[in-house]
This record gives sequence, C-alpha cells and structure tokens, in this order.
Amino acid sequence: MVNKDICQYILAEVERNPQIVHSSLEEQFRKLIFEPCYSIPKDRLLIKAIVIDGLDECDDASMQVAILKLLAKAVRYEGFPLGIFITSRPELHIREMFDTKAIIFATQVISLDRIPGVSQDIRTVLESGFTRILNDPRFRRCLTSVPRPWPSPDAINKIVQRSSCQFIYSATVLKFVSSPDH
Repeated sequence: MVNKDICQYILAEVERNPQIVHSSLEEQFRKLIFEPCYSIPKDRLLIKAIVIDGLDECDDASMQVAILKLLAKAVRYEGFPLGIFITSRPELHIREMFDTKAIIFATQVISLDRIPGVSQDIRTVLESGFTRILNDPRFRRCLTSVPRPWPSPDAINKIVQRSSCQFIYSATVLKFVSSPDH
C-alpha cells in the first residue's frame, strides 16, 4: 500500500535537495522518513511499518550497526508512528546491538530456529524446487540418467540441516542448481 502523502513529501524533499542522497544516513532518515511521518496526520498515515529485509546483507558491518542505532533512536522518540520489522541472520555484531539498552526495550527477537515447522517448510520448498527443475525442459536431457529420487532424501536432509532454518540458504541452493551455467 502506497501512502501518496508520504510519497509527495519525499519527492518534494528530493526535488528541493537532490544532494540528500549524499547526506549522512541520519540526515536521510530524518528528512525522508522521520519528518514525513510526523507531517501527515496519523489517520492519513497508511504505512504502518518500516521493513528491512536482510540487514546482514548490507556490505558494511559498521553501516548495519549505524542503521540499528538510528532506528533505536527513532523508536525512543515519543509517539513514533511506525513499527520496525527487521530480518537478518544472527551475526554477532547484530545480536550484540539487539542486546544493548538502546534497543532491547523496544524489540522482540523471533528466532526462526525456535519456530516449530520451519525445517519442514524448508524441506517442502526444496522438494518443490527440485521437482520443478526435474520437470524443466531445459534440464530434461541432462537429468535422464540421474538416479531417482533426485536428489536423495539424505541430500535433502543435509541441505535442510545446513540451512539453519534460513530460507535464503535453500533458495540459493535451488538457484545455483537451476542455473544453466552449472
């Protein structure tokens, strides 16, 4: 869902100050997220959360920490109108940030490895993905001599175990296997 009021506010700010993209992370957050959220009446604010998917995939660990500090500062501000949903692998520096006083009061950590059924869901994704590969006409000829079931249940079990309840691992395996270059 797009909130046209926020989009207009952000576009106006970027047009007014095109160099904002070269400003500090703090300035960008203040001008492009924080101020727009407070400039629009809450009943017209359709956006309910900021979603950061794969924080650990940001190249620079110090930038990951800076983002978490910035978000922690925002949620401490009285009446911050947005929830924040972050997904990430549990890298040490990220886990340590979530254990600091600056963030711990406002967070709920949900570890996928503690959610029942995640491994079975990953197994289902893998089995479905490998079935699609087997049925793909591009691979039919090269897979005719491969023994069935393919991959073996042991191979699927190893991939599930190595995924550590992270769907990205199984998705990466399937992407690699289905690439015509491999």
